[in-house]
Amino acid sequence: MLFLQELYSGTLMGSLKQESVGKMIFSDEKNGFTCEVKFGEVKKKPSDYFTGDILQKGKVISKCSGTYLGYIDFDG
Repeated sequence: MLFLQELYSGTLMGSLKQESVGKMIFSDEKNGFTCEVKFGEVKKKPSDYFTGDILQKGKVISKCSGTYLGYIDFDG
């Protein structure tokens, strides 16, 4: 499920910049897992930085963060 919004700037002047903001929800219905990833909510981080929670049957079992161009970190 996607709730992402794409923002573009610098199309007429300056450097072209594209950013994704909002959230994505991934689900594995067979095993009861969901993951909600939020983009563009953390200040003073790169524009591709995200945070998220991995849930099993509604209970948070892990947290994730990272950049979609660089890395992903689970539980620090």
